[in-house]
Amino acid sequence: MLACIMASPMDLPQGLELAKLWAEIEPEFNPHVDIAFGLRFDMDPATVPGEIVQMLEKKFSKVHIFKSALIGTGWPHGCNALETGAYSWFVENRRGGVLDSDYLFMCEPDTIPLRPTWLNEIREEAYASGAPIIGAYFTAEEGCAHINGNCVIHKDFWRICPEIWQVPPMNGWDVYIGKKSLEVGKSSRLIWQDYRLGKPDNPWKGSDHLWEEKSYQGPNNPLYGQKLRPAMLHGIKTLEGIDAVRARYGLSNRVTHGNIS
Repeated sequence: MLACIMASPMDLPQGLELAKLWAEIEPEFNPHVDIAFGLRFDMDPATVPGEIVQMLEKKFSKVHIFKSALIGTGWPHGCNALETGAYSWFVENRRGGVLDSDYLFMCEPDTIPLRPTWLNEIREEAYASGAPIIGAYFTAEEGCAHINGNCVIHKDFWRICPEIWQVPPMNGWDVYIGKKSLEVGKSSRLIWQDYRLGKPDNPWKGSDHLWEEKSYQGPNNPLYGQKLRPAMLHGIKTLEGIDAVRARYGLSNRVTHGNIS
């Protein structure tokens, strides 16, 4: 599996802190996971410091840094260009033999791993599912019918869903293809979303909240009512999540001060 952190200039500091956390929480060298940094079209790959690359290389088989070939800024157009650009880069480099992973795990900087085994667990879940896309799965009764873009997506998903290449600028790509994703994809037991956690509309609930059992509330969700222990959580808009993981596992403190907006 290729795990990719996708970052714009605004959230790069949190993305770099996340990358350091990935390296430090991984218990030993992991030959089953490659790492990538996917940067916005106008960013210099040198903005990813060499010391962070070296940290990742000590724990993972390969580390890649690339710029999205798709141009876009703002929300959601910039997010679409960055994330579908990352998928395009993955598909093309898989076809060209540069990569050998079947699955791309796309992670925005507002994600956190919840335990040291998180990457291997998610990789194994994806391969066992055989699904072209797997992630936090929401039915219409849960607000917005889609699989959130912080998902694991197969190299051939585009063959089933070619509209991923044609997302209108004012539609979030994961919502735009939501109907198809729910038809062919699967609900992950390990990837959870708590959207905008830490913002006024979804205030920080304390560190313990991160590790509490979770469950989907929509009766039509394939995992409805089941008690879940996610391995990754998406949606934390402050650095409190990274701090909480570091404290729980006795890791060193982060370097960056402050939070992203």
